[in-house]
Amino acid sequence: MYNRNSCSFDFFYHRCTATRAGTSGGAHDNGVYLVLFEIGDHLLGHAPGLTLDLACGTGSLTLELYKRGVDIYGIDGSVEMLSEARTKCAEAGADILFLCQNMLSIDLYGTVDTALCTLDSLNHLKNGEELQLSLIHISEPTRH
Repeated sequence: MYNRNSCSFDFFYHRCTATRAGTSGGAHDNGVYLVLFEIGDHLLGHAPGLTLDLACGTGSLTLELYKRGVDIYGIDGSVEMLSEARTKCAEAGADILFLCQNMLSIDLYGTVDTALCTLDSLNHLKNGEELQLSLIHISEPTRH
């Protein structure tokens, strides 16, 4: 449900990213996403390619990466959060696919080149076995 906590997340997210950039303009006015690209290029050794934003929430990061040319889609387990993400992206003119799926039973319908799961999204998993199951679904989607 898109509730008080979700609104707090959006407020915190935009304040945090604006503060890092030394601006007051919001997430799109900073270099946080460029840092993600630099880290990704260094660690992955390749361009992001088809990218999954796992537990994308209201789609703030998904939208910003899309604006920077990343071929990206989002998955979240909350219909309400995805509704906000779809609205936000539609208002920005961004055609991004959002799917409602649980991290424990992801069906990617193929493979992705890069997967992101930011902030505290993994904290929703109860234990190491659930974390491992989620990662297996992402890394080896055709085996499930």
